Amino acid sequence: MKKVRANWRTWLAFAHDICAAALAWGGLYWLRSNMDLHEPQLSDMWHTLAWILPLQAGIFLAFGLYRGLWRFASLPDLQRIVLASGLGAVAIPVVLVMMQLSSVVPRSVLILYPPVLIFLSAISAFAGNTVQLLFYLAGGLLLAGALPVSPNAPGCVVIFGLSVVIAVAIGILAAALQLAIQKGSALVWLLGSGVWFMTGTLFPVTTLPKPLRVLAGLIPITHSLNAMRLALLQGAGFFPLRSEIVILALFCLVLLPTSLWIFSVTLRRARLEGTLSFY
Repeated sequence: MKKVRANWRTWLAFAHDICAAALAWGGLYWLRSNMDLHEPQLSDMWHTLAWILPLQAGIFLAFGLYRGLWRFASLPDLQRIVLASGLGAVAIPVVLVMMQLSSVVPRSVLILYPPVLIFLSAISAFAGNTVQLLFYLAGGLLLAGALPVSPNAPGCVVIFGLSVVIAVAIGILAAALQLAIQKGSALVWLLGSGVWFMTGTLFPVTTLPKPLRVLAGLIPITHSLNAMRLALLQGAGFFPLRSEIVILALFCLVLLPTSLWIFSVTLRRARLEGTLSFY
């Protein structure tokens, strides 16, 4: 078996997964107790957690989750984290029975543990970008000289949710492009640079020539940025935001199923041509 290269990224990913396992197990106990965890459930959680963490850590290492610079770089990486979480859910009750522990483990904890662990492990891929986003927001507010008087928080949440769906669809399209031509990173970078130029991230869209303004209106990120500025900086309500929200919703309805269909067709073609082994 290929040895794991121990560097700071490896230890960081490993520590994150152990913390995710502890948080998933303890959080499910807390929710199972109606968010009022006390004895004897509290003792049961700690006693079982002392066995769960070493077991799950060994499963993570056995599946080779820490061989690369970071996880989720490919489909096999995602498959390994899913299998490791599922195997943990199967092995945990077996180990608890073999150790003859008197602690009570609710069935809901055992059932929900794998998906919660997978979710908590997956958010690490977005943690760096989230921190970067917070720094950008803080820097922008400092440069503006004043905080928004009354930002529309629910509107920001709706716009952000729609924007995330659109970003997922665009990411799936980029993955399909990479599968199709194997060297799509340069093309994706070129398209991304054009999007940054035309969507108002560097300067207002109104300063662009009319043909480019029309083209910018066909890019969903333009509407995401415009709507977020209105809701966050100007505190615009849902009525002024209605047109942008409708446009973003239409983009979601069109882009997400289209991107999934294109990706499935591209993946099927790559399997038939044998180019999937490139990854």
